[in-house]
Amino acid sequence: ITFHIEANLNTKKYIDYLKSKNIKVGLAISPSTPVLELIEYLKDIDIVLVMSVNPGLGGQEFIMDSLNKIDYLYELRKENNYNYIIEVDGGVNIENASLLKKVDRIVVGSYITKSDDIDKKAKEFIDLK
Repeated sequence: ITFHIEANLNTKKYIDYLKSKNIKVGLAISPSTPVLELIEYLKDIDIVLVMSVNPGLGGQEFIMDSLNKIDYLYELRKENNYNYIIEVDGGVNIENASLLKKVDRIVVGSYITKSDDIDKKAKEFIDLK
């Protein structure tokens, strides 16, 4: 289960509860939220979802500043031997996917679903990594 850090929940309580049920936990971070908001939770979570668009509306353009967050999360993971997966969602297309080498998972929506040839668009991502 992935939830937004911006939800202003008792984040640690929810992480601990989900973990107690043997559920993997992810935290999503919106474009305007600094990675520093996640620091205290990184050792305990399984996924960091970097939102590369503002949540809510499909078809938005990828926010390039998201790459800085991804780089920082990648370095933190390496330096601290954390185990979280880095995932990115929003505005991903075949042109910017090559910039996402430090990401473990990408979410691709509108680029594929709004295409006239869904199979062709989906297959473009198969050989990226």
